[in-house]
Amino acid sequence: MAAEPAGAAGPKEDAFDQFPAPPNFYKLYEAGPGAGPAPPAPVQGVVHALGEAFDPDEQYVPPLPVSRMYQIQQDGSVDIKAELLQLNRGLLFMFLELLQVLVDQPSQYSGSLSEILGVLFNMAHLLNMARPLQARETLKHALRTQIAEKQAALAALRSQSAKVRQELLAVTQQLAAVGGDAAESAQRPAAQQQQQQQEQQQQQEQQPAAAMDEG
Repeated sequence: MAAEPAGAAGPKEDAFDQFPAPPNFYKLYEAGPGAGPAPPAPVQGVVHALGEAFDPDEQYVPPLPVSRMYQIQQDGSVDIKAELLQLNRGLLFMFLELLQVLVDQPSQYSGSLSEILGVLFNMAHLLNMARPLQARETLKHALRTQIAEKQAALAALRSQSAKVRQELLAVTQQLAAVGGDAAESAQRPAAQQQQQQQEQQQQQEQQPAAAMDEG
C-alpha cells in the first residue's frame, strides 16, 4: 500500500480544518468552462429539503387578494416607502371612521372593516415586495460588520506585533550591553596576569645582576 505524501489530508481531515480546501472537482475546469462535465439541469417540480417542500415555480410575492390601492409608475416600479406612508395615513382615517360608525350605526360596521382589511392587505403586499431589498441590505450590513471586525482585529494584531518587536529590540540591546561588559570583564584579568608575568620576569632578570654587583 503506497504511503500518502506528507501534508496530504483526507476528506475527513479537510472537513474539520479551519480553512478547508475547495473540492477537487474544480480542477476538471482548469482548461476552460467546457472542459469538465456540464452542470446539472435546473430543478423541475417540488423539491424536498430538510423535511420541507419547496416549489421553485412558486411566486416570490403572493398575489394580492383584494383590489390594489397603491400606484404603479410608468416604468413598472413602485415607490414602496411613499405608498406605505400614504396607506398608513389612510388607515388611521379609516379607523376613526370605524369608531364613529360603531357609535352612530353599530350594525353598519362591516363596510368600514372591509376597507381597513383592504388597506392592511395592500400594506402587507408592499412589505412582501420589499423583502428582496431588505435581504440585500441585511447582507450588506452583515458583510460590512464582518469587514469592520476583521479590520479592527488586524489593527490590534499589528499593534501587538509592533509592541513585541520593540520589546525584542530592547531585550537584544540589553543582551548586547551585558555581553560587552562581560567581554571587558574577561579581558581585564588576562591583562593583569600578563602584567604580573612581565613584572616577575623583570625581577628574575634583576636578581643575577644584583648578585654580580655584590660579588
